[in-house]
Amino acid sequence: MHFSTDKKLSAPPSEIIEISERLEKVLRAVGAARARRQLTVEEAFIFLAIGFLGISNSRSGVAVTVVSCIDIAEVLKIPRETVRRKVVNLVEMQLVSMTTRGVILEALDEWRALAAEILQYKSY
Repeated sequence: MHFSTDKKLSAPPSEIIEISERLEKVLRAVGAARARRQLTVEEAFIFLAIGFLGISNSRSGVAVTVVSCIDIAEVLKIPRETVRRKVVNLVEMQLVSMTTRGVILEALDEWRALAAEILQYKSY
């Protein structure tokens, strides 16, 4: 059964519809990307956060640095223990590795492909 009610809006209906359509594209892209890589949604976002926090410009191209689980948890607003558990799975998939100081991105090309797929997703 489907129920529909009209809601009072503080924004124009066209803006709400546009936001909804753009969000649909992002959600579908995340779903498709994570399904192809056999990642949970949390693992996909943690993997993306590791790259976001650990990648920077360098003279020779791109530098990849160690990221702490605390920093990942703060960016994503999820418990540190959840990050730690999911990072273990990412290590098993050889996407990242653990060091004594934190987590480092190993699969830079895989990270780039996942991020690009989400940011540039087009509906079919």
